Amino acid sequence: MQRTIVRIIDEFARLYKTGDEVRDCANRLNMNESEFNAGDDWVAGTVGEVQVHEVPEIEKTSQMMRSTDFKFLQTPEFTFSTFPIEDDPRPRPPLPSSLPPSTKISIRAKKGIILEASITTSTDAHTMQEQQRHSAELLTNKILHEMDEQSWRAFVDSVVAIDSDRPGGQQQRPKDEVVDDLASFICEKFGV
Repeated sequence: MQRTIVRIIDEFARLYKTGDEVRDCANRLNMNESEFNAGDDWVAGTVGEVQVHEVPEIEKTSQMMRSTDFKFLQTPEFTFSTFPIEDDPRPRPPLPSSLPPSTKISIRAKKGIILEASITTSTDAHTMQEQQRHSAELLTNKILHEMDEQSWRAFVDSVVAIDSDRPGGQQQRPKDEVVDDLASFICEKFGV
């Protein structure tokens, strides 16, 4: 963790062309305690709860960083995927055993807007394609942080129905259980 912090400090110093004394001072700080060092035109340090409430500029920035607009609408493009994809071939942790083993989720978003989405639960190729198309239709251009638990549950219900309503479809567990478990998994991943 400390190495990551040092890299962020170094990149900040490079990007904003701060002097070596600022970078060196910041690198020496104990990141586990509130501590400040300052020069004529710079301040380096860590902020604790006391500073957040005592310094109006810090409190204002802290509130802004906790806002929905900052947390969601300022996000860079990212992809959440439960399986390796071309852009990120790393292995993924196993899905919870409560989900159908064939479950695949891939959501690409930028600035809080879903750009692409695919959620499937079927092993049948035709059904998977229907679920992918349905996912893309319903989720593309949705605002991620406006999707509450009820919205996700309704969406997941419509995806799972494509598989469970067809003859020979997903009948290993009751549909409602699969919907509940899958919606809970997605909500947990997106902080809903």
